[in-house]
Amino acid sequence: MKSVKVSRRNMLKMGLVGAGALALGAANADAAISAKEVKFDEEWDVVIIGSGFAGLAAGIKASERGNKVLILEKMGRVGGNSVVNGGIFAVPGSELQKKNGVKDSKEIFIADCVKAGLGLNHVELLEVLADRAVDTFNFTVKHGAKYLDKLFLEGGHSVPRT
Repeated sequence: MKSVKVSRRNMLKMGLVGAGALALGAANADAAISAKEVKFDEEWDVVIIGSGFAGLAAGIKASERGNKVLILEKMGRVGGNSVVNGGIFAVPGSELQKKNGVKDSKEIFIADCVKAGLGLNHVELLEVLADRAVDTFNFTVKHGAKYLDKLFLEGGHSVPRT
């Protein structure tokens, strides 16, 4: 296992993130307690827990295969943790990159992720992510996602991506 240098600054950041997560968890618990009781008698072929990107994508695919789908979300809004990314989708090798002359590749994307993740990433999963990013992006557009016609240089990335 690779050793990670821990600085005072990083320890403080981790502490603040942890405190924020605890505060959000407490707020969500209050919301769940005060929610009205809901009763229904329905049958579904597929029940999905969570309306983040993975849940919505699974719901779309199941529906396309003729299943009656129910997606449940604990929060008061659709989107789960995927809402946090602000609609930015880091796609290596996108058409927008090609149109703007940006040189990118699966290897550059993986190297960026490994560096930003301090080497703690699962490289095999990053390879799957990089291999499927363009198809996944196109899937979201096909099903109504709207993206800005602009590239963004996000933290941890060496080239701008969609």
